[in-house]
Amino acid sequence: MDKVIDLNQTNLPSVFRLIKIIFISFSVIIFLLFSTLIYISENEFEKISLEHWLRTESDYFTKNYAQQGEKTPPPNAEQFDFYWSEQSIPAWLNQFQVNAFYEHMIEDEDKHFIVSSHPSGKGKMYIIFKNDMDDFLDGYESELYKSILFIGLFLFLCVVLIVLYFIYVISRPFNEIIEKIKNMPPNKPIFIADSPFYETRKIETSLLESKITIDRNFTREQEVSRFTSHELKTPISVIQASIELLAKLEKTSRIANKAIVRIQNACTEMHILTETFLLIGKNEIEEEYFQNCSLSDILIAQVIQFQPTLSRHEIKLAINIQNNIRIKSPAQFIIIIIQNLMRNAIVYGDNLIKINVSNNQLTMINTIDRSSEKHYGYGCGLVIIERICEKMNWHFKTQKDEHEFSASITFISPK
Repeated sequence: MDKVIDLNQTNLPSVFRLIKIIFISFSVIIFLLFSTLIYISENEFEKISLEHWLRTESDYFTKNYAQQGEKTPPPNAEQFDFYWSEQSIPAWLNQFQVNAFYEHMIEDEDKHFIVSSHPSGKGKMYIIFKNDMDDFLDGYESELYKSILFIGLFLFLCVVLIVLYFIYVISRPFNEIIEKIKNMPPNKPIFIADSPFYETRKIETSLLESKITIDRNFTREQEVSRFTSHELKTPISVIQASIELLAKLEKTSRIANKAIVRIQNACTEMHILTETFLLIGKNEIEEEYFQNCSLSDILIAQVIQFQPTLSRHEIKLAINIQNNIRIKSPAQFIIIIIQNLMRNAIVYGDNLIKINVSNNQLTMINTIDRSSEKHYGYGCGLVIIERICEKMNWHFKTQKDEHEFSASITFISPK
């Protein structure tokens, strides 16, 4: 009875939104990796090109030096700075003594140069690109980056369109299933399982089978309620009328009168139970069945009715009514609740029943007969009470320890 079902599902994540985020994130990651790969490859390609050019100049100078000696002209002075370690060289070149291709930052200038042995056999020679002369690939790089950006954006747009189309194709049958779920209640029309996909068609087929089962069960329950209403209430009325006629007979023995009273009480109880079960089975209880019931009045009336049973079982009763609660409810519900609580307390209890009425709560406590095992099972009357409380949105709670069993009901006015 304390279970609460959260019907607010708007805060749940959407699987289609998750798919969209995953695909778009994946596309962005691929685009970044692709761009990074192109950038690294382009830088390496630039270094290879510059190194090849410098080595070509170095080999050409060495070849000419073999023919012309010290009269050999240096590499193209418009493109390169040429230094020989046997002559004056910039101080920052002293650290480079191993033959190789180098890249070195001087302030804001990125220097590319090659160190090789001088063809004279003495010292090192340095062929260095002049300022900005090694940036001849910048235009190519700019165009390459623009192309990468254009291709990346184009691919990203394609992925977004594909994802949107994919989500549209997948979400459409699921949206149709959601609409068909709205037709699951028994008062809604039968739908057709026509999903274009195997998986969603299986879901729709299962829903349709469940819908047919629900409709059949609902029809059967309606028939049972209708049969109960007509076929059971009629004989009860006949029995009650017959008892009234028997009660008017003058020559009736004491035993017969006692039997008539018991039959009358049983008929009244059967009538109340029948009305209660019919009301529980309704989807909505009509306003005409609701009464402004006084809990204390109904409680006292039922206690008086149970007094012979209490005396026979030698059970004492302690009642504490702090205030009179008025409840808008079918009177049968409150009567059945009190009757079932009293019966369970008498059958499964020991020698004392405590009843407390305060605020909007009715509590009934019975001591447990520890010498008997009968308290291990409390009857189906509690199940009936649970169903009534579920129907009326009342809170029903039970608690048991070694000495006592308590059942409490908090009455909530209908909205």
